[in-house]
Amino acid sequence: MKYKFIAKGHANILGTHATTFEFTKESELTKKGDCILGVESDFELNRLRKFLGAERVRITITAGQQADVVTAKPNRNFSDIEEMVVRLGGFDSGRTFGLDADKACRHLKRGLIQAMKTPGERIEVTIESL
Repeated sequence: MKYKFIAKGHANILGTHATTFEFTKESELTKKGDCILGVESDFELNRLRKFLGAERVRITITAGQQADVVTAKPNRNFSDIEEMVVRLGGFDSGRTFGLDADKACRHLKRGLIQAMKTPGERIEVTIESL
């Protein structure tokens, strides 16, 4: 199974959070949101929930000519229509799509983060069952 959604870049994307990353449907971002990698995300909850039975998922994030890959365990309790969070650890909340990920913001390629800082930059997020 494979699903792709689009988010947009923003000048305030920092990509420095040590344990998470997030995509949001919000259009604005302050520098306090150091875990947010994309705004105006068009993901659909019902499409993401189809992955919740998978053992693990591969999340490929692409912006400009840059890309990086993260794997995580889908959280069966994911239910948020506005935010999609992926965490290194096992903290379970309705906002958490992925648990026990192998990367957080600070582990992603810096070239990818730099591309995401361009306002309106197209960010593609592809999720695949493993």
